Amino acid sequence: MGDQPLREKFPRLYAILLYKENVLNDLGKWDDEVCNWNLRWRWELFNWEIERLQQLFEMINNSRWNRQVLSSLDNQVWSQDSS
Repeated sequence: MGDQPLREKFPRLYAILLYKENVLNDLGKWDDEVCNWNLRWRWELFNWEIERLQQLFEMINNSRWNRQVLSSLDNQVWSQDSS
């Protein structure tokens, strides 16, 4: 999403994410045009981590992503290099 990998925009969430090599399309399940995200964490999130997660979802929602866009972005990995 953009020029910066998600791991750099949200380093703490990346650090505690269980499945770092998944592409974005694999991290949620579609119900019509709404994605229900299934992010798995190493531990239960602290309040400030939940706030960062909400910021991540807002960023995704504001980008007007949908099923077709996510499906076409199979290279959008948490650990993707910025090059």
